[in-house]
Amino acid sequence: MKIIPSGRVTSAKGYALRAWILCATALTPILAYSQINTLDGEWMGGLACGELQTPSARSTKAFTAGVTLNTSMGSMRGTRQSAQILETYSGSIDRTGRVTLDASGHWKGDPSRAWRIRLHGNQSGSRMVLRGPMESPDGKTHLRACHMELSNLAVEQRARANSKPSPVVPKTSVRPTHPAEPAREPPPPAGQKQQGEQAQAAKALEQKAIENAAEERAITAKRQADDATAATARTQALEIENARLLAEKAAAERAAAEKAATEKRAADAKKVPIKARSTMDL
Repeated sequence: MKIIPSGRVTSAKGYALRAWILCATALTPILAYSQINTLDGEWMGGLACGELQTPSARSTKAFTAGVTLNTSMGSMRGTRQSAQILETYSGSIDRTGRVTLDASGHWKGDPSRAWRIRLHGNQSGSRMVLRGPMESPDGKTHLRACHMELSNLAVEQRARANSKPSPVVPKTSVRPTHPAEPAREPPPPAGQKQQGEQAQAAKALEQKAIENAAEERAITAKRQADDATAATARTQALEIENARLLAEKAAAERAAAEKAATEKRAADAKKVPIKARSTMDL
């Protein structure tokens, strides 16, 4: 036992416990960063957005586009541009696999025509799936519904390398009873495999965009049909109300005319002179 200057009595066990707590506290962020570091690298895939929901002089069709994002220490950055547009991406991914990605874009020929994209989703293994809206810069106008899928071949390769190796089967001298199978072709190069996966992801995104566009068209058609039905019902109700008002007006006019005629007959009857009878009538 030892008495420290503050007057408290401590022991070797107390020092050991305090040292263990300090080490655990220091290692916690290191372990967190090491988990996030396994996701570092290029994430490649595509962005698919449905039809434009507001009138525009530019194309309103659904579209798909390739996207590449760089991830480092849980931070995501990237740029998508063409001859017409420029989009800048920034986001983050946490230890649970939750991904938040924001983008701001504009037309190069007219920077005032701008938009923003807000995507949320999850990362699982070597894939990320995100969804969210494309909106006006102030977020007040919904422009398109968007969907993004990304993959990282390096993450998949690291996961395979870290997996446990299969047990080694000892060789035996048993002679095979079946003819030897022909040698299998070597797997395609990593780059070719990644291009194939990206092509499949882009095709899936394009199909998804087509399905979303069809669904949006169906919703728009139903809304237009409901609006037309409601307008027809309102028109019919107005016509019935107008007919009722006209009938009431005609009835009131007839009643007024009949009343005036009755009053006129009564007044005329009062004006007829009384004929005096002569003595000869007696």
